[in-house]
Amino acid sequence: MGEGRDPDAVEPDIDNTISGGNFNGPVGQFGFVHGDVHLNPPRSPEEAAFRARYMKKMQEEWDAQKKAKRDAENKPAVGGCAILYGIVFIVVFGFLAWSAWKAYDNFHREKQSSCVYMENGGPPQECPW
Repeated sequence: MGEGRDPDAVEPDIDNTISGGNFNGPVGQFGFVHGDVHLNPPRSPEEAAFRARYMKKMQEEWDAQKKAKRDAENKPAVGGCAILYGIVFIVVFGFLAWSAWKAYDNFHREKQSSCVYMENGGPPQECPW
């Protein structure tokens, strides 16, 4: 086992970024390393060809994911507008239906009240027309 860490030791700032662009092979990100680090090259031409095909396939998948994300971010908000239009339609249609019902009800009330008459102090009678 290794030696324990000294809790009072001052450690340098640690940065977890890899800069420099695109990487098409093994990439290692290490903290403090004591000893050798080996990134072994392919053992055969078949393995090299497999790694090349694998990296090409992975790059295509990454590009497709980036494109899908970009398309999703640029997609217009049609769903929200459709909901808003639906609510406005329901409110307007409801108001028109309510006002038509009130007009119909008022018309028949006026017709009923105007069609009732009393003749010579007798009981109320409906108009013959």
